Amino acid sequence: MHGSLSDWYAGEVPVFTLNLNPVDGPDYALTPRSGRDGESFAHISHTNPLATDPATVADAILAALTKPKTTSPPRIIAWSGTLADSLFERDPRSWLPPARRAFADLCDALAPRLDAAGATLLFRPCSRHVLADPTTCLSFLRERAAEPFGIVLDPIGFLEPDMLDRVEEHLERAFEIMGEPAAAVLLAGGAVDELQHRVTHTPLGAGAIPTELILDPWRRHCPAATPVILPDAPDIEARIDLVEAAR
Repeated sequence: MHGSLSDWYAGEVPVFTLNLNPVDGPDYALTPRSGRDGESFAHISHTNPLATDPATVADAILAALTKPKTTSPPRIIAWSGTLADSLFERDPRSWLPPARRAFADLCDALAPRLDAAGATLLFRPCSRHVLADPTTCLSFLRERAAEPFGIVLDPIGFLEPDMLDRVEEHLERAFEIMGEPAAAVLLAGGAVDELQHRVTHTPLGAGAIPTELILDPWRRHCPAATPVILPDAPDIEARIDLVEAAR
């Protein structure tokens, strides 16, 4: 993986914010908490990587690097993809060998082009996509250790509504397995969307999941230099203070 942020924020948590509604905001939605003259942590790709052939998807993902905001070194955050008709529809085919092979073909197509650009692609997991759980994410990193890929640990993204009765156990497992190797961590709250029958992200400190169940395993399992991504909110400074106090 290209580059590191460990020297950016000596002595403090490197915190960035993510706009959860990209239709209403930029698709390079990760920006520093202060200063840096508009430099961002990563570009965002909203493409479903399994929606079409690998070459076409690779073009769509790499197009994020043409956006006006710059990252140094270049980084892109993207989904691992689903075979469902919509991005968050539950479709068990996304966990089966044909989907895994399609995802592997995509990574094979992307790796040399990312290397040529000096860029890194960070996949954001989701319980309904190919990278659906912490163990699958860790296996992916081990298999692709020499290639320009990484994982954004998104513990809320691993959850399904029927997992919330044991949410502490599931969150602990996510951080225990992926806290160390993750390139960044998305710290958010979670709530059940009854219409979509899935767990959605809320700003940290809001939602149905006690904040300490997220911050405690983060504090114990994630290195201090790992960048933190927070869902944007009107009171974002208070959310950042919450993270820094927990560390």
